[in-house]
Amino acid sequence: MLNKTFRISKGREFFKTKKYGKRYEGKYCTVLVFNPHTVGNHPKVSVVAPNKIAPNIPKRNRIKRLFREAVRTQLQKVPQDTNLVFYCNKKALDIPYEEISAEFSYLIQPIPLPLHGNAQ
Repeated sequence: MLNKTFRISKGREFFKTKKYGKRYEGKYCTVLVFNPHTVGNHPKVSVVAPNKIAPNIPKRNRIKRLFREAVRTQLQKVPQDTNLVFYCNKKALDIPYEEISAEFSYLIQPIPLPLHGNAQ
């Protein structure tokens, strides 16, 4: 389970990432990446599984758990002081953990280390 200190918990962090973040598209999700300029902090992650992809709550929760687990196991690859918001799509409903983990690895490869955002 991903520790709560690594989750985006404040609405303003989430909306800044959504507004100023750089978008990377994958097969099963889209990730928004943003650096809020708070030096020395660890990366923070949020996973969004909207009603549109699955009106069934347990299925959405399963997707979010699998993505959080993939993040937790590969968190050392994410640059420090980076916010990540994952938007899952319908293709992610019935895939195994190994494919989600591979998707996460693929999506974080292009993230540059000195990532700069525009927000204050």
